[in-house]
Amino acid sequence: MKGDKKDLCYLDSGCSRHMTEDKTKFAKLELKEEGFVTYGDNNKGRILRNGVIGNGSSFNIENVLLVEGLKHNLINEEDLLSTAKKSTAAGNQSAEKAK
Repeated sequence: MKGDKKDLCYLDSGCSRHMTEDKTKFAKLELKEEGFVTYGDNNKGRILRNGVIGNGSSFNIENVLLVEGLKHNLINEEDLLSTAKKSTAAGNQSAEKAK
């Protein structure tokens, strides 16, 4: 069974924020009708909302923009790695306290 292309996420070291056009990916979504993002080809997409994508518990990515007209899901590589490091460090601290 092949996955749908809209489910693909691209790690992008050049994008400034996590972005998607797919409203169904969000566990939490807040209104943020202000501003635009500028793509590499200088076209712009309107920011509609801001929220959290994931399953709502064990895996979440915060501060994801819902952008009108975006053709691909973009994950900011640097932010994702930073979040993973913080999550790992917090998990290690919890494990140490449990000993």
